Amino acid sequence: MGKTRLIGEAVTDLPGATVLRGRCLSYGEGITYWPVAELVRQAAGIADTDPPAEAVARLRRLLTDDRRGPGDPPGSPEEREREHIAARIAQLIGLEARPGPAEEAAWAFRRLLELLAGRGPLVVVLDDLHWAEPGLLDLVEQVAGYAAAPPSCWWPWPGPSSWSSGPAGPGAC
Repeated sequence: MGKTRLIGEAVTDLPGATVLRGRCLSYGEGITYWPVAELVRQAAGIADTDPPAEAVARLRRLLTDDRRGPGDPPGSPEEREREHIAARIAQLIGLEARPGPAEEAAWAFRRLLELLAGRGPLVVVLDDLHWAEPGLLDLVEQVAGYAAAPPSCWWPWPGPSSWSSGPAGPGAC
């Protein structure tokens, strides 16, 4: 049994868990954050055929605070933060033409995963990390290293080679 299938079997039918999977590509242009785009598309229900405006709208809906009550005022600090997260994630995964500040990419992705983990157990699987670009490895290290509660489980799967830099290895929970 291959590693990808083994991981797939391990995360299948986890009770109440959201499982997001991204895969690093071995070649191509603009693929540094391809696995992040796959994770976000899965979480937000974004189809490959969705135009950018619809994809951004789905991303914003994903970030909508489902705890907000009907009497809560719009424009709260939490709502503004979620809009900022959506804008940065949209830039990171290519839904916006203008790239955002690199230092905010990790923050936005980390906050997105924290918000998702706050709704229930979250498992993030990254396949084929031996193909990962250095920028993605930096992002993963920052997100996994600085994630606040609630807990999430990262399963970076390096493939046939081991980590040469970045996180210590698979199974950072």
